[in-house]
This record gives sequence, structure tokens and C-alpha cells, in this order.
Amino acid sequence: MKEQLKWCFILFAGILLSGCESDDDSSSSRDEKNISGAVMLFCSDPEIHKWPIKSVMAPFEHNGRYMLCEWDKRSIWPTSPKNSVVANIVIFYELNGTLYGCPQEYITRENPWRSMILWLPDGNGGRYRPTAGTTLWLMISGISSASEPNNIRERTQVQEVIWPIDS
Repeated sequence: MKEQLKWCFILFAGILLSGCESDDDSSSSRDEKNISGAVMLFCSDPEIHKWPIKSVMAPFEHNGRYMLCEWDKRSIWPTSPKNSVVANIVIFYELNGTLYGCPQEYITRENPWRSMILWLPDGNGGRYRPTAGTTLWLMISGISSASEPNNIRERTQVQEVIWPIDS
């Protein structure tokens, strides 16, 4: 029943977002966090916030070790020309008053579960590990890591999450 409700939510939200394409920054009004000023690290496009929201990310779900990175176009977005990668989970976080964003693990059609052990760049060459209770913002985008060619310039909405574990 829980699985059916999740998919009903995704389909309903997809209907609401259909046709909401925009080339300007107005898409951020549907995000739970305005990401337009984020310093993007290891990202192929520092203006990823301008990518149109054409997909809906499912509510955050985890099992304590892995998080489910599910969205309504996982089976539709094209794969990378090099491998089976479809998307990135992009994580936004605040450190010392600066909002950072960084693509994290790659997502494939076959396996939307990704590790919850996060090592995020701190903007100074070091790493930051969020602890339980930290507010993070997540979205799923077409491939946006600087080390992999982009497959599609689309993304989901940004979703606020209170991080449940120490990374």
C-alpha cells in the first residue's frame, strides 16, 4: 500500500509540473530551497539551477545505510553514451554561511539506491561529513558530474531533508 501511495504522489506531482518549463530562474519557486546562489563544486554546469524541472522526485526514503533516489522519469531519461548512468543525486548544504551544491553518486535505471555515507567538498579542498539532524537539500538531475558527459539537461524539484545519520 505504501508503494502504491508513493507512486500516486509521483504521478500527481508530475501532472502538476507538466508544461512548467522555463528558461529563466522562476523554476526555483517550486524548490524547497532557492539554489540559484549555490557554489557548485565538481559540477559540469554551475547554472544547473536553470535546468528546467521536468520530473518529480519521490519523498525521501532510506533504510539507514542507503537512500532511495527515485523519480518519475528514471526509465525515460537517456543513459550515458559511456555506461548505464542516467542521473546524479545533487546535494546542497550550507557551510559557514555559504550554500554549496555537489553532484554525488551516479544513479542507474537498475539501482536507484545510493550510499548515505557522504563526503562533501567544503570549498577549501577538504571534506565535510554531515551529521544527524543537519538540513540538506536534494534533487536528481541529468548527469551533472564534471567527469561524465551530460545526457539530458533536466532536473527534479529540490527537496529539503533532515539528514537521519552521521556520515
